[in-house]
Amino acid sequence: MGRVTQVIGSTLDAEFEEGHLPKQYNALQVNVERTVLGFTEKEEERGNKLLAEMGIGPKDRFVCFHTRDPAYLNVRRVTGKE
Repeated sequence: MGRVTQVIGSTLDAEFEEGHLPKQYNALQVNVERTVLGFTEKEEERGNKLLAEMGIGPKDRFVCFHTRDPAYLNVRRVTGKE
């Protein structure tokens, strides 16, 4: 089982036990009862334009997921550098 360690904007860091990295599409399950993120109309238009450029249509379902290898966090904690 993993845990969310940090949330910045629409990106989150999740940490998993060493050797127990889940499969890509089973990594997280998030249950949210209310809207957490809000976007201006201009931001929505820009996002939709960028998605269209990647071939993702207005009715397509997708998930944007950013993750880092746990080794990244270990190096950063020890050296303080990326």
